[in-house]
Amino acid sequence: MRRQVKYILLFNIIIMMMNMGLLYAQKTGLVLSGGGAKGLAHIGLIKALEEEGIKIDYISGTSMGGIIGALYSMGYTADEMKLLVSSEEFLQWSTGTIERELQFTYKNNESNSAMINIDLTFKEEKPEEALPTHLISSAVMDFAIMQITCGETAAAGNDFDKLMIPFRCVAADIYNKKPVIFRKGNLGHAVRATMSYPLYFEPYIKDSIVLFDGGIYNNFPYDVLIDDFQPDFIIGSKVANKPERPHKDDIMLQLENMIMQPTSYEIPDSIGYVVDIKMENVDMLDFKKADSIIAKGYSVAKEQIKNFRNRVITESPEELSKRRKQFRAKIPDPVFRNIFIEGVKERQKEYITNLISQKDSLIGIEKLKEEYFKLVAEENIESVRPEAKYNHDKGTFDLYLNIKLKGAYTIEAGGLLGLTIYNQAYLGFNYYKMSDIYNRLSGNMYFGRNYTSFRISHRITVPQRKLLLIDMKLSGYSRNYFTSEITSLFETTVPAYITRKEGNLRTSFGVPMTNNSSIKAGLNFSWINDLYYKSIDFESMEEQDQTRYFYGTARLFFESNTLNRKQYYTEGSYLFAGIYYNLGFELYKEGAIDSLSQQEMYNQERGWLAFKLKSMSYYDLSKKLSLGSLVDIVISNKGLSNNYTATMIDAYKFEPTPISKTLFGYSLRANSYAAAGVIPIYNITTQLKIIGGLYLFSPILEIKKTENGVEYGKYYGDINAIGEICVVYHTSIGPVSAGINYFSDERQKLFIFLNFGYILFNKTGRE
Repeated sequence: MRRQVKYILLFNIIIMMMNMGLLYAQKTGLVLSGGGAKGLAHIGLIKALEEEGIKIDYISGTSMGGIIGALYSMGYTADEMKLLVSSEEFLQWSTGTIERELQFTYKNNESNSAMINIDLTFKEEKPEEALPTHLISSAVMDFAIMQITCGETAAAGNDFDKLMIPFRCVAADIYNKKPVIFRKGNLGHAVRATMSYPLYFEPYIKDSIVLFDGGIYNNFPYDVLIDDFQPDFIIGSKVANKPERPHKDDIMLQLENMIMQPTSYEIPDSIGYVVDIKMENVDMLDFKKADSIIAKGYSVAKEQIKNFRNRVITESPEELSKRRKQFRAKIPDPVFRNIFIEGVKERQKEYITNLISQKDSLIGIEKLKEEYFKLVAEENIESVRPEAKYNHDKGTFDLYLNIKLKGAYTIEAGGLLGLTIYNQAYLGFNYYKMSDIYNRLSGNMYFGRNYTSFRISHRITVPQRKLLLIDMKLSGYSRNYFTSEITSLFETTVPAYITRKEGNLRTSFGVPMTNNSSIKAGLNFSWINDLYYKSIDFESMEEQDQTRYFYGTARLFFESNTLNRKQYYTEGSYLFAGIYYNLGFELYKEGAIDSLSQQEMYNQERGWLAFKLKSMSYYDLSKKLSLGSLVDIVISNKGLSNNYTATMIDAYKFEPTPISKTLFGYSLRANSYAAAGVIPIYNITTQLKIIGGLYLFSPILEIKKTENGVEYGKYYGDINAIGEICVVYHTSIGPVSAGINYFSDERQKLFIFLNFGYILFNKTGRE
């Protein structure tokens, strides 16, 4: 009888334990689907699971699910993950934006009107164009993933089973058309491969195999959990949906429909449960909605956990914390000893090594990041793939940089298309040669009715303790100003009443002061020929007056630049301060009404000192509002030319807006002036902006037209106002802009414009 009672009690205990899940579900797996920004909802689900004490023994994931799964397997808490993906840093990673402090702009070339860049490579002596294969640079993401995962990879000994939670993720081999499962190796490489969405990110290359986003072939890898771990129960987190019907203008949605294979998101009831987190109005790249997406994942999971709560085992918060601390205690500090360069020739390796040379035997991750982005800033480097390898004997990491260079040749095209005669076409080329020093040969040409120009330049970069930049530029241009400042695109008989032709040779030597700034010195030579009518009401039979100049200009200047665009800036700052000494002569020849008229000649030496200061800064006032400021000052002891028109042509000019660059602008010119402005900006979207501007300009010493010619007038003459309101949409190749400019003291005060492209010019000999 007692034996029967024991059997009955044992049977009841077994039944009770099965109901409690202690025997029926000893190990639990978690599978996280892909889904772009929607995948951030997995963080909310994980938070809910932790609050319920549900223990996760294995994780698999694809794409964003692979990223979140990797973070959780490394010991990140749900709150830590939320803090990470809600940060400005994460947005920079997802958009390929380099933080301003790490933008090495001191090597920036002069801005031009290029809108399309095509790299050329030569195979069997035939040029092949290399069109872009991805929308954003992966350099920022590559380093971030390495930084986040290198310590955990070392702690796990390159074995994903030895992470805090054993982990698997999936990538897609598009050649063999099959999924690739990552089980060992560098965890960062696995994450980088699983998230490589075609066209958006550069693919990941492993053993010469091109790998893309794992969601192409397996967007819900619960089968990987079964094959590798045989868990007793699987919790699925599904955020992906069947792709929507593509629109004709939505390239990313078209691509998603083409490449995503049908995936089953169902787990048999006998082995698991799927938490289906449906998201509305969340696009693939809506990472700015991180907080609301995570909150939705949390609320859905909290509601549905009751459906499987009794089928999984639990652990206390103390037990989870202990597991987390035990693993993270094994993570070494990210300190690096050696840097190894791969993928380039020996003399190229010498240049790169000198460029990022270490001053100390050990280097921390933040300093390493600075050196890495210095290398990424090199214009002929296509990609830099970083890998951290742990040296167990020395207790430090070594950095391996696999570098891929661009083709040696690049061609550019762009310009301006609008409803005025100020349209222009732009063509450019670049030739790069990296050896133990770096050479860049480039040239460009502008074609237009009001502006024609060419420039040939050669830059030599010598890597040393302070990088030495040597620039030589030869350029020329012809600039026409018309009697009607803004003329119809279709008008063909507009006379030019002022034409300036210039040839110049500009040289400079410079060294960086910070990542964003440099100090340079140089010597310029300019040959200028001005043809003009002294009055805008000229007779067609009149011959134009002519003034010629030859200048030699010595200059020393400091420049710092973190502005975010070539034109229509909305973020960053700019500072320029320079001293110029100009020496030369002026030759004047008066125009004749007919061949019998006497032409007067006038010759004089010219020499003056000038100081220039220009400062621009942009500040965020809120998520939608920004404010920019501008200060522009020129102080000189420049003398007057033979007549008023010649003096104004050769004076310094204030050009606060793109449209002001196209006008002659009598009211914007002086030999010395002070100007300032404010630029309010309303950010409708990242690409679409409403930009305003109010600027005030005053000559420090006004230039007056007299009956006998020209003379200086009073100090601080009339204050002139310039206003602008425009809507700008930044496309992937250039801005579309429409708006109004107002000039308080011009003959024509209002200018309405609609443009596509850039209003930019080659620099003159006095710049």
